[in-house]
Amino acid sequence: MAILYSYGERSTFCNPDGKGFYEKPELELEIKPLNYYDDGDGFGYEFYVTMRYKGQKLININICNRKNKDFSVSSWYQKSITLIDAFEEAIETKKNVIWEADPDPDMIISIYPNRDYPYLDKEEEGMFTIIVSPNTEQYNTDDDLGCYGGYEGIAYIITASEEDFVKFVTELKDEFKMFEICEEFPFEEVKPMMQCKVCNHIKDEKYPILKVINNDFGWHFLCGTVANEEDDLFSNMQYDTFKNVFENDKSISQIARMGKHHIAERKDINSEWVVKDLFPFKNVNPTNKCWACSHILCNNVQINKIIRNKTGWFFLCGCDDTEEKNLSSLQEITFADIFKKYPDVSSVGNMSDNYIAQRIKKSEPGFPYGGWSFSPIEDV
Repeated sequence: MAILYSYGERSTFCNPDGKGFYEKPELELEIKPLNYYDDGDGFGYEFYVTMRYKGQKLININICNRKNKDFSVSSWYQKSITLIDAFEEAIETKKNVIWEADPDPDMIISIYPNRDYPYLDKEEEGMFTIIVSPNTEQYNTDDDLGCYGGYEGIAYIITASEEDFVKFVTELKDEFKMFEICEEFPFEEVKPMMQCKVCNHIKDEKYPILKVINNDFGWHFLCGTVANEEDDLFSNMQYDTFKNVFENDKSISQIARMGKHHIAERKDINSEWVVKDLFPFKNVNPTNKCWACSHILCNNVQINKIIRNKTGWFFLCGCDDTEEKNLSSLQEITFADIFKKYPDVSSVGNMSDNYIAQRIKKSEPGFPYGGWSFSPIEDV
């Protein structure tokens, strides 16, 4: 447990013989990791900060915390655990370092090496002062009211010896590493803390995993019990780590080496997995004809729009100025060939009749991983 205690001399008392002794420090700062994952582009992590005086929490969480826990802080899409980076930089360089949660500035943590009183220009070797400043958003109990408003609220200041601070940082680092440990982890091409997609029913309601899809958009773990599978695959997915999914259901180890563009299904948790090639288009023979614009077939342009109506399936690049131009260049191709050429269409194979799928760019707000959006034709 990573706890930083105040410098012992603050609690020194003298015995009758004049010799000092240390009493238990009165101030404590605890940082505890809550969540940690790797999405391939960087880390996402969450931790909370607890401040105590004589063992009692200083913060009334009913007033001062919108997440109903001690100053919970999130930091997403980093290349490393940047808080630990800041701590280690201060230890190594002996220079002041100010860390701010990014991209959501929920908290600032300032580290002052060789400073007992950071507001005075006076060094005191072997001392570290840490100042924790939560953003005013943390004072809202209703998430809907949350807004980044600055750091004019309370701040927590604790001074510790360099030895204690280094020990604190080492313990915090070890706590984050514990998230990565997963015994008998069966997947070869992913790491325990990498993200996958899990349907709401599995993650929130503890349904069993009965269907697993591995396609160009990664691994999808589904309950397989939803009447409208589209809702499950496209709308009701959440992110989780492979470690969490595996530790909650170790029977998936049997299909952990399943290759891309495959699907595994079973009737119940006691049944054997059946693995098949992932030909995505339901009720379609691979040799059946569909239509694709010439840019896709001749110039290998990316598919950005897919239409399914009573006439059939249409694969469009969306590059032309008008829909009419795009449709006028259509050519016939088999479903097998379009899937072979563009395997990422596996994510739209279950799209209902009279729907349009449009590719979402990875950079679009709210869609860090890209994907497809689906709309009924009458809504487009």
